[in-house]
Amino acid sequence: MTKNLAIGFLVILLLTSNAWQFYGRVDQGVTMSYMDNELYQLNRHNNELETVLFHFVKCMSAQEMEALLNRQFPDNTAFTKENHIHSGSLSFKLNEAGEYVEFIGYDPET
Repeated sequence: MTKNLAIGFLVILLLTSNAWQFYGRVDQGVTMSYMDNELYQLNRHNNELETVLFHFVKCMSAQEMEALLNRQFPDNTAFTKENHIHSGSLSFKLNEAGEYVEFIGYDPET
């Protein structure tokens, strides 16, 4: 009798732990789905802002761009290196002459 009771108890524990693991996996899948959707929306939003920003800064000279960045973001030191103006995570590529902004990018690692 006690042997059957112990086996029954172990079977109930096994089924409960499997159900709990299944619930955890489903919950994790739903969470990852929401995270993927949020990342998609953030990337789309970032691309839209980048396009609008480029429209406003494409005719700015390197000096104007550095002055603007230093004025708007005083905590981020704007500097020019290899025909790019860097400030924080933003990077503005200059044309061959190093005069006007040609492209906007960002560094996702910062």
